[in-house]
This record gives sequence, C-alpha cells and structure tokens, in this order.
Amino acid sequence: MALTQVLGVGTMVLIAHAAGRKDSADGNLVYNQSLLLAAIAFVIVLGGGYLLGERYLATLAADAETLENGLSYFRWFLPALALQFALVSMGSALRGTGIAKPAMVVQVLTVVLNALLAPVLIAGWGTGRPMGVAGAGLASTIAVSVAVITTYFYFKYLEHFVGFDAALFRPHFGTWKRLLRIGVPAGGEFGLMFFSMFVIYFIIRDFGAAAQAGFGVGSRMMQAIFLPAMAISSARRSWSSTCSPWYHRAHAAVLRASDSRAVSPNRSANSIACSTSMFHG
Repeated sequence: MALTQVLGVGTMVLIAHAAGRKDSADGNLVYNQSLLLAAIAFVIVLGGGYLLGERYLATLAADAETLENGLSYFRWFLPALALQFALVSMGSALRGTGIAKPAMVVQVLTVVLNALLAPVLIAGWGTGRPMGVAGAGLASTIAVSVAVITTYFYFKYLEHFVGFDAALFRPHFGTWKRLLRIGVPAGGEFGLMFFSMFVIYFIIRDFGAAAQAGFGVGSRMMQAIFLPAMAISSARRSWSSTCSPWYHRAHAAVLRASDSRAVSPNRSANSIACSTSMFHG
C-alpha cells in the first residue's frame, strides 16, 4: 500500500499540473513512465512475494495452522496485490485530469465482484468445491484483474488527454525523479503504518491466533471510519494540484501586475491565482 501511494500521488499531482497547463506532451510522458514503474513494481512484488512471503509470515504467525492458512491466502492474493500498481497508476492519471467517476465506478464494481465470487470460491456455492481461505485470495485476484482490464479499455476508447505510447514506454529518469520526489513523502506515512502493524502482530502472536484475528477486525473497522476523510483528501489533492484552468491565466496576470520590490511575485501570484480560480470552477 505504501508503494502504491508513492506511485499514485506522484502520478496524480504531475498529471494535474500538466492538465492545468494544457501540456498533453508532459502528461503523456508522466503517464507512460508511471505505467513503466507499475510494470517494474509488478515484477518485483510478485517475485519477491513468492520468494520471501513464507519467511515473513512465519515471523508473524501464532501457530502452524495460522501459517498454513496465511500462506494459502497469500499465494492466491499476491497477483492482485501486484496488479494494484497498474490500477493505481491509471486511476491516478484520471483523477489528475479531474475525472474521478470512472475510477470510482471501477473500484465499486471490483468490490461487488469480489463479494459475489467470495462465497462461490471460499465455500463452494454452486460448484461443490470449496477452496477455503485460498478462495478469498483468488476472488480478489479475479476482481482486480477485471478492474485493470476495464480501466485499460476506458483509456483506449474514452480518455483523450493521456494514453499509452510505446515510444514513451522506456526509462526516463528525470520523470522518475519527479514522481518519487512527490510520492515518497506520502508513501512514507503508509510505510510507517506497515512497520507499526508488523511490530504489533509480532508482539501479540504469543497471545494466539484469536488475538491476532481480533486485532485485524478492529483495525479494519478503524479504516472504515477514516474512509470519508480519505475520499475528501483525495479530491482536494486533485483540485489543488490543477487549481482549475483559470489558475494559469490568473497566475500570469498577477505576475505582470506584481511589484517585485514589495513582495515575491511567484508567491503572491500562486496565492492570488488559486484564490481567483475558486470562483471559476
């Protein structure tokens, strides 16, 4: 989750800036570099997860049965985790251009599809072949795969500001630096959360699997409480990055009128232009 935040926040902010400047060339460069980073992360997460997942879970599992079930779920869920990078990259690009609804609809459909597949794969409804916890992981992987394919076709047929370009799908380290400079601080927060969760699960494993399960349920409830705040925060980041198309007109006008001897032109232009843009969309 921390790594997807790095990619998602960096992509959304840079594409929002490009959209505000009406600079499609830079927007396309950022988008394709974001997809390239997502592809690299996919390989690293998938390979690293299958290689190191058992060792990591063995550190946290309260007993052998918990470890076995955890590995069963993790191995089927890992592809969904790796595919999240592509989904976040495309969704953040849309939000950066000010289009939030398609990404939201895809996320909702993903959750609904996951919920529909879960009883079929976990308990064997309609098939008579229950997979147990492995079915929960497979349900998530199928749902995320469908989401990635759906978002891909949206970009192919409906998105016009940015799109896949094979010529831009090669390393451009300057753009990587821009993406990481913006995204790493946001991802750092989630990285600390991951470390905190690791420490807690490690400490309470001696209290048994039931204690770990109870903590997991409670932490999920806490995340649900924070969902409205996260939704508002995401929308605000997108708006404040673009500051609407009026921002750049107001910025140029204020720069022309600003007296550099009295106040810093760029700082005053940014403040006044963003304030002006609030009244124009």
